[in-house]
Amino acid sequence: QVDADKAGVSVIGLGTGNLRPTITPNGAIDAVDVSAANFTMANIIFAVPGTDAQTADINVDAAGCNLLGLVHRGSTGTENKVSFITVTANGDDLLIDGMRGFNDTVDMVSGIELAAASRVEISNTVILSAGSVGYSTGVIDDTGVCTDLSIHDCLFKNVKAAVAVVTFASNSVGVCYDTYFSGRHTTIASNVVTGS
Repeated sequence: QVDADKAGVSVIGLGTGNLRPTITPNGAIDAVDVSAANFTMANIIFAVPGTDAQTADINVDAAGCNLLGLVHRGSTGTENKVSFITVTANGDDLLIDGMRGFNDTVDMVSGIELAAASRVEISNTVILSAGSVGYSTGVIDDTGVCTDLSIHDCLFKNVKAAVAVVTFASNSVGVCYDTYFSGRHTTIASNVVTGS
């Protein structure tokens, strides 16, 4: 596990395509645990894990962080991730921009799991699943009440049958616009669970 525990640090990957730096998680851990404010990570690939039930590529537990242009690959064989990104209640003012997440072999729980953080923005992001596997609670799932949540210019696809694409059952508050959803739930409306 990489502990991002110094405030104001930026980790910027150089290169394009598959020539970008790659982190391969190997353990039931968060590959990067962010516990200091104003951390930025950009242009990094997170490969499929070497261990089953790897908890997350990044856990954000501090305010003012930026995750930019990251690529996440979910599973291979019998090994999978629980989530690509988890955000605790301390993850206020987080920006996730330009993320690409792909899962096609073994179900994950979620792409992005949000706890009760404030002012989280998810933009220009594509999270997909293929085959018959996907995300068992949704591409995005709130486990606490997020406030001032902003989601825009995104594409989310969950091919797991009878599961919503995004689930805001914890009654997060915010706005979602210019975003596309593709899912296999029983009705169009049931692919986006908006809580109250």
